[in-house]
Amino acid sequence: RLTRDQDLADVSPVALDQLLASVGSLGRALEAAIDAAEEDGGSALRAGAVDAVDEVKARLAAWTDVERALRAVSKLEDRGVAFYVDRDERRSPRWNRRPIRVGAELKTALFASSERTLLTSATLTPGDDFAPFCDSLGLDPEEVETARLPSPFPLERQVRSAVLDGPEPASPEFVAQLASLVASIAISTRRNLLVLLTSYAMLEQLAKRLRGPLAEADVPLIRQAPGEAAAPLAREFRESEGAVLLGTASFWEGVDFPGAALEVLVIARLPFPVPTDPLVAARCELIETEGGDSFRDLMLPDALLRFRQGVGRLIRTAEDRGAIVIVDPRIARAGYGSRFLATLPGPPFLDRSPERVAAAVRDWFTREEATGEEAACPA
Repeated sequence: RLTRDQDLADVSPVALDQLLASVGSLGRALEAAIDAAEEDGGSALRAGAVDAVDEVKARLAAWTDVERALRAVSKLEDRGVAFYVDRDERRSPRWNRRPIRVGAELKTALFASSERTLLTSATLTPGDDFAPFCDSLGLDPEEVETARLPSPFPLERQVRSAVLDGPEPASPEFVAQLASLVASIAISTRRNLLVLLTSYAMLEQLAKRLRGPLAEADVPLIRQAPGEAAAPLAREFRESEGAVLLGTASFWEGVDFPGAALEVLVIARLPFPVPTDPLVAARCELIETEGGDSFRDLMLPDALLRFRQGVGRLIRTAEDRGAIVIVDPRIARAGYGSRFLATLPGPPFLDRSPERVAAAVRDWFTREEATGEEAACPA
């Protein structure tokens, strides 16, 4: 049962659904008791029993109000809505009710009131097919004009890509190899390096392994704490030289690091949505119910878009240059890996050794510097 001192963050939607069922059963039992007591106009009731029946009726009314209130809050009968409990910034339990699909609301509230709407972004779709994106907005793909334009930057010359084909992300050795690679690149190149991670747990493990080696080499280490805004850390990173920044979700998009503010980007894991996230789980369930494949139709497209957003942190102008290093070996081994590789500017350098991958990045910068000096001082 729910009590005043119970932590609602520990109450799952399934448990709440069961609670609603129990409240409903109790209500029906009370109704049956009242009907039985009032048969034949209540002539069989003993003296004083009328007050007891009135008390049962009052209890029934109270429990009916409880059931209505719970259903009004949770809307568990609405299959188009995901309901869950989490914690807010003050660590207090918070009820959440989120639509699984927002297309219908967007079409009514936004697109229907506008004669024309222009949507533009570098990451509207992971490929050439705009139909899934249009569907997510409640738009008919046949009624939407779409265009995909090539990048104005010579990315093949601006970017060096590399893949560390090492342990899987779930392996105990993964963070150790990631730390070895990051430290080697940071210390040997002395260039600003951003590590994009998908969880604070891995960020903390990585920070713990990097703190000593980077401090010995006098390399600044900046890490994002849970709930910490990206803007102040991004500003500190831009003002630093040869620093390492460890960031999570808020650094995958919406932050700019032009020029020397960012020259090495390390992507620790392919950014698949977390399957246990309540909203993701609800969307997957709906897709499967409708006969679709949740990995093909949701998880993979979302990861591809997120990956492209992350890669976009590196090159912001035609003068920028830098290296992208992917540490998740699934990009080289999994069948879907080719779709991630296709978003890179060119074929990556692939190796199982963190030292050799770091050397490839360092040597590329050395050659770029030599080329730039030759261009600046023609014979």
